[in-house]
Amino acid sequence: MTIQVVAPQPNQQIEIGTRIEFKGAATSQVARIRVTSPFAGAEYLLGQSQVENGKWVFPYTFNTAGQRIIIFSAVDAAGNSVANASLTINLVPPGTQPVGQIVVTEPINQSVHEINNPISFRGTATGDIANIRVRVVVAGTELVLGTTTVTNENWAFSYLFNTSGTRQLFVDGLDRSGRLVKTAQVTIMIKSSLGIAAPGNNQELPIDVPVELKGNAATDITSIRIVSPVGNVEYLLGTTRVVNGEWQYSYTFNSEGDRQIIVYGLNTASNEIANAAIKLRLIPSGDDPTGRIVITSPANQSIQNLNAAITFQGTASGDVANIRARSPVAGVDLPLTEASISNGRWAFSYTFNSGGDRRIVVDGLDRSGRRLSSAVISLVLNSPINPNEPFGNGVIGIQNTTQTFRARVIEIANQLQTQPIFLMAVMSFETGGTFSPSIRNSQSGATGLIQFIPSTAIALGTTTQALARMTAVQQLDFVEKYFRPYWGRLNTLEDAYMAVLYPIAIGRGRSYVLFRTPSIEYQQNRGLDSNQDGAITVAEAADLVRRRIL
Repeated sequence: MTIQVVAPQPNQQIEIGTRIEFKGAATSQVARIRVTSPFAGAEYLLGQSQVENGKWVFPYTFNTAGQRIIIFSAVDAAGNSVANASLTINLVPPGTQPVGQIVVTEPINQSVHEINNPISFRGTATGDIANIRVRVVVAGTELVLGTTTVTNENWAFSYLFNTSGTRQLFVDGLDRSGRLVKTAQVTIMIKSSLGIAAPGNNQELPIDVPVELKGNAATDITSIRIVSPVGNVEYLLGTTRVVNGEWQYSYTFNSEGDRQIIVYGLNTASNEIANAAIKLRLIPSGDDPTGRIVITSPANQSIQNLNAAITFQGTASGDVANIRARSPVAGVDLPLTEASISNGRWAFSYTFNSGGDRRIVVDGLDRSGRRLSSAVISLVLNSPINPNEPFGNGVIGIQNTTQTFRARVIEIANQLQTQPIFLMAVMSFETGGTFSPSIRNSQSGATGLIQFIPSTAIALGTTTQALARMTAVQQLDFVEKYFRPYWGRLNTLEDAYMAVLYPIAIGRGRSYVLFRTPSIEYQQNRGLDSNQDGAITVAEAADLVRRRIL
């Protein structure tokens, strides 16, 4: 049995003499809510409210200023107290309440977003509002997603959701003392992602030959149901499980023609939470044209800049006459271009305007448009770092650092001949965005900004206990001391992170293999093996750090 308080907001400042409506929700077993408040050493009963259709409302007017704790007790039909919740409010004399307005400009209310993709929250704030707090209520529990400061009446915040569903977000505007001034609300839908990697959309395939359907799915998708509509009937082709974020299923068609394939992603309760679709052209079996397509540049897993033209080129053989380039995003193939083959070679340029990991598929087509083969590479699209903006658009948790801390990071980066944002991203990852000098791994004992292990701390002339007692700025001296042997070698974000994780890999490139199965090191880090191929590369390990950059 649970009780939830939705209004007023925690620490909200309210003028005395104002009628306050306390309101919330409760589970079906709760019959009424008993409201009390400790004052001057005694607990005063303010009143009670009946629960109707899972909701309750209790009005009350205070006439004494000061901070008050309000206790809400859930009572069942037998009169037993079965749950409770509490709320602190600040009661102030009339005319002393701070004022201000807060506006959420992004995301748009009722907008839909992909799971595991960072969502940018932006807006404006005026009056006495100095800071922003973003929170969400999930299953009756209020979670604070994070805080940020208001600069020139603007604020921005980024968060990544890893579960799907509707999320009602509360954006609180706080004054400099932490008092609540104003709250804005926005509701968004987080949808799970599901993709079809093969076959390609509109691909021609012969009948009576098994078709290998495969793709990827988000973590909350546990199984796949595959159907194909024919006329007004949706035929079930089969079901399959999702293993390590991937799925595959083989099916043999025995009739020719255009067929639509719909893939539904199901959660543990067998509810449909995502879908994707492609069309196939099934043709009679026979002698098929052949040919091969190869991508020669850019290199697989290379880092490319956003908003700059990237040249793709390669070779083609056999009956391949044209190429079609596409990029699967959230289960949808985004077309990039089509180009013809000249003397066995092809080339095109494309400019991306959104970052992250992108998969590029180049299909080789014959003269009739049938797909003969495909080549695939993955790129990391990254905003180039502006030397005039050492921290770019920031890193996750940068608001938890001081100006003195950031200035010291810039100084250390200059001495190491590396980029300040590389060091900030590593520390953001290692501390979970807290930048706490005392954060500690309970299993390894690793402590602080780059998770110094005990033996490393001793080698640097200190201990993890001493490090935990330092301020963040003081601990940066030991961060600098740790990185000093790698002076001049931290040329990429990958190099900076390898200095912490696996120094032998510095300068080896993103495709360098760190650990292979069945080694102990692989088993301890197997969660980094994103493609589950039994090998963990620098790219797979460092991409978790790269995602800390906003």
